[in-house]
Amino acid sequence: MTEIRTSGAPPPAPARASYSDFTEPARLVIRSQEEWASAWALIQGSAAASPLPPVDFGADMVVVAATGTRRSGGYDIIIPDAALDAGTLRVGVVETTPGSSCAVETVLTSPVAAARVPRHDGPVEFVDETVAVACQ
Repeated sequence: MTEIRTSGAPPPAPARASYSDFTEPARLVIRSQEEWASAWALIQGSAAASPLPPVDFGADMVVVAATGTRRSGGYDIIIPDAALDAGTLRVGVVETTPGSSCAVETVLTSPVAAARVPRHDGPVEFVDETVAVACQ
């Protein structure tokens, strides 16, 4: 397996956001400027509009993971790694959920993460892991 660093080029900002417009869980592989513009609008949510970060889609692509709407704070999602395995790009996704004893904000959230990776025109598989945070 060949590890591909997701941090080789700066990820599109924001690399993570808590208040996106992704109302449903999503895993996206973005290989074009048009797809990137659509995803960027959802990543930003209702926050002040930031310019679309440039991505050279001849060399790179963007992977996005979103949790969808959650009923409280305490949720998070990250893309910690990506690796090429027998022609398939496997993208790691770690979703964090609050444990039963965690005090969380009562606010709707919709965490999302994006990472720039070297372009791969073959299959892409997201490898999901969910971790519950233990609170005191």
